[in-house]
Order: sequence, then structure tokens, then C-alpha cells
Amino acid sequence: DTTAVIVAAAIATHPSDAAKAAQQEAFNLVASDFYSKYTAKISAALLACPAAAGGAFDGAALRKFCDDMAGFDIESLKPVVEGGFLKGLARADLEVGHKVELQAGSMVTLCTAVERHCELHVLSVNWSKDLIRSTLASHLSKLSPSGTVEKELGLSSSHLHSPDLIFKNGLSTGALSGPPSTSIDKLEIMRALREQSPGTSVYVGDSVTDLLALLEADVGIVVGTSATLMKVALAYNVQLRPLVGALASPSRTKGVLYTAASWYDITLALYGA
Repeated sequence: DTTAVIVAAAIATHPSDAAKAAQQEAFNLVASDFYSKYTAKISAALLACPAAAGGAFDGAALRKFCDDMAGFDIESLKPVVEGGFLKGLARADLEVGHKVELQAGSMVTLCTAVERHCELHVLSVNWSKDLIRSTLASHLSKLSPSGTVEKELGLSSSHLHSPDLIFKNGLSTGALSGPPSTSIDKLEIMRALREQSPGTSVYVGDSVTDLLALLEADVGIVVGTSATLMKVALAYNVQLRPLVGALASPSRTKGVLYTAASWYDITLALYGA
């Protein structure tokens, strides 16, 4: 999650300590309001879009739930844009990827995937491709000091799928361009990638906005312990199976996702290393 880092970078551009403090306080209120409404919205959407009786995976009801949540996700961006919380950033201000923590072992998984000639894509609802590149570069440097994101991971701009800041005269305007901002966006991108690249697709995700894309992949892997993701998955009878030992013959199975406690388990299961 890069939200706190990118907002802090924007606040740091304000000319006085008083202005910085005021902007930080204003953003804290927006963030607090979002989290309280998000929890309530999840519960309301689950009630409004129940799974059919019988205990089978209900993809249609899950899609209705995600459609409902998509509207909320888009609306939740408006206070951020209208509040100017992303305004005034130069691209150099976004070279702060060292402040973003990646989940342990994730960079090893990505590097191993490239070594095995896999094509990588990043799908993210975070707000800056520059910050995503900076984050990956910072953590990659610990494994390959002279490597670059483009060379070592094959991640050119066309492989980074995220909203992005809009710049004018070298500074961010505070507005954002492009998907994905919702689970529907991620699903559409995943479908397009599957059409472009034949072969087995693997999607790793850890949030509710990843659910549809996870289910679209041949192998969808839930990493970590997101209580909200698990709650929604179980509400629509998604089968959650342990990853390690489950992929001897990987095939796309409707309504089945795999769970991994860590990226180390993912590397082991996919590559045996």
C-alpha cells in the first residue's frame, strides 16, 4: 500500500509547517471517513447481493457484489482529488519507493518467475506508476544492485496497470487518469492479458479488488490474511485450498482459489525453489 507514502510526499511540497500540518489533518479525516464507510459498505453489499442457496460457488452474485463495490471505490477517490492531496508533486518527489514495504519474499518470487521465462504484469489500484517503479527498483537493488525494473523484471510501462497522476508543467495536478480503480477494472485487464498470452496464467492478490481477477486466472493465489477478502470469498462459496502441494497438475477450476501464508510458499509451489 503506497497511499501514506504518496500523500506524505505531496504534503512535503507545501511551503510551511502550518500548511503541512493542516493538509495532514485534513487527509487523516478523509482516510478515517473512508475506512468507516468501507466496512459498512462491505456488509451492506453482502446483504444486498446474497449467494444462492445450496452452497455452490455463485459467481453471478459475486459479480453483483463487485459491481456494487466498484461504485463505492470510484466515489471514494473524489475527496482525495478534490482535496488536492496529490497535487504539486514533481516526478522526482516520487522516488521514495524505499519507504514502501513489500511483503517478505515477493521480490524473490518475481525474479524467479523471470528466470523461468514468465511474463510479469502488475495490476494495482495505487495512484502512481512512478512510485510503483521506484518501489520495485528499491527492493530489486537489494538482490541485483545493478539491475533495473525493465531489464530484470521485464516491467515496461505497458506491464504496469494502475491509475496515474496527471502532470502539467512538470507538477501533478492532483487528478488521476486510467484504471484500474475497481475489481471490475482488474478483471477486464486480466481477461485481456489472457487473450494476449496463451499458456497458464497465475494471479497473486491480497485484497477484495483482486477477487474477480484471481478467479479469472488459471491459478489464483491469495497471499496473506486479509479478513475482508476471506469474508467475501466465503460468502460466495469460493473454495480456498492450501497452495503448497496442490499444483502438481495446475488447471483452471471454477470457484477455487489457493491460499499461501507467504511469498516463500508461492515460490516453492510454482518453481520448487
